[in-house]
Amino acid sequence: MRCPARNAGEFGCTGADLVFEEGEPDERGVACNVDELDLRVTVHGDRVEIHCWNFAFGIAAKISAVLADVWSGLAALNPTAVAKTHSFLFEADIEIREAPYQEVLNHLAQAPKSLPTGTETA
Repeated sequence: MRCPARNAGEFGCTGADLVFEEGEPDERGVACNVDELDLRVTVHGDRVEIHCWNFAFGIAAKISAVLADVWSGLAALNPTAVAKTHSFLFEADIEIREAPYQEVLNHLAQAPKSLPTGTETA
């Protein structure tokens, strides 16, 4: 599946690639995948989410172009709409090799000293 970005220009997508997500009403959105960038764009009633499965060096400008296109389309529907906040979430899957899992957690997030001795992080 592909997604409309720059009206089927830059990423070869069309409106036919849009799908409605299922789920609870507050979590439903209109979504599509941009195969070329390995990402999914979802427009909810209160936010736009772009999930990129392989955030490689140099892809940020292309993701920015997708976001600009989505925002341009939303602004065309409602010129008074303004973005109030933005956030960037970065997730990584890792494997711990040289130390026990709990030792790594203790190093990253130590239990407050006010808790009893032996308290571990989770």
